[in-house]
Amino acid sequence: PYAAARLAVQLWYPAASDRGAWAPYRRGRDATGLRALLDRARGLRTGAVENAAAAANPGHFPLLIYLPGWGGRREENSVLAMALASHGFIIAAIDDPVPAAPMEFDSEAAYARTLRRAEAKLAQEAPIASALLDRLLALDRGGTPLSGRIDPDRVGVFGFSFGGAAALEAAFHDPRFRAAANLDGWLFGAASVQGISQPVLVLSTPISEPPPAFADVGTGGDLSSRLMARLDAADLRRTEAGLARHGGYFLAIAGTEHANFSDQVLLSPLRALTGGGAIDPHRGSAIIAAFLAGFFRQALTGIPAPLLQPDGTRPPEVRLTIWPAPASHPPAP
Repeated sequence: PYAAARLAVQLWYPAASDRGAWAPYRRGRDATGLRALLDRARGLRTGAVENAAAAANPGHFPLLIYLPGWGGRREENSVLAMALASHGFIIAAIDDPVPAAPMEFDSEAAYARTLRRAEAKLAQEAPIASALLDRLLALDRGGTPLSGRIDPDRVGVFGFSFGGAAALEAAFHDPRFRAAANLDGWLFGAASVQGISQPVLVLSTPISEPPPAFADVGTGGDLSSRLMARLDAADLRRTEAGLARHGGYFLAIAGTEHANFSDQVLLSPLRALTGGGAIDPHRGSAIIAAFLAGFFRQALTGIPAPLLQPDGTRPPEVRLTIWPAPASHPPAP
């Protein structure tokens, strides 16, 4: 049972002071060897103070749980976590808690195995987010630096890639997650079929119009690309159906590729080696952070986000589609 396992958690939060040692980007087993040499060569560090005292806040801070991509690490979206902390959120990030073989798309049989593997992995990972929330709320009560800082009624969950699917699935099963965001992840599980009733933001690479149907793998191109395109099209249909049913936001950012939704594109000036798109990596990161901060602030605190309003002014790279929530949905707190 997962309850018997140990899980490393990395926390970002508003600090009382910026005095102290800068936190390293990587730690533990990833802070040694070749990665550490590369980090030092690039001058890689965070802009966060290690073990800082938490800022005082009589109203408590909203809490966001971050779930990484398939095989991902808790530091993979540090830039985004620091940006959200600067907006008054506490962020708790974990490593991929359910190791699994990589996704495969080199044959129809591999494609089918990948879908089964993803569903099985998701069924284990979503409850872990709830277990982590239990422990974090205990920290809030237990004489730690975060004691009295976490608002248990203002909790969100988000994730990158497969972590985005896990975030929505966790919210589907646990209503304590009042909002969820998916950073360019394919959906699986119950949330992919039924959607979630909480406020949801989906961030995505540009979507072709109209999206390819790919009822079969067809011809042309390599088989792997065609199978992934099939999954792309099916995922878009499921995502839009869930948003139409419950309401939410779909944000497509021109010039991005999958890697733009993590730190990967910021770790090297050689964009061709990072898998990023044509957008300037720092601009893309800033756009993602601004929309996430606005979304979670609106969903968890009730403060409207100008970027998400129908008549809002948005960056030219952004295409935002808004589905209104049904009238039966309760208002934001």
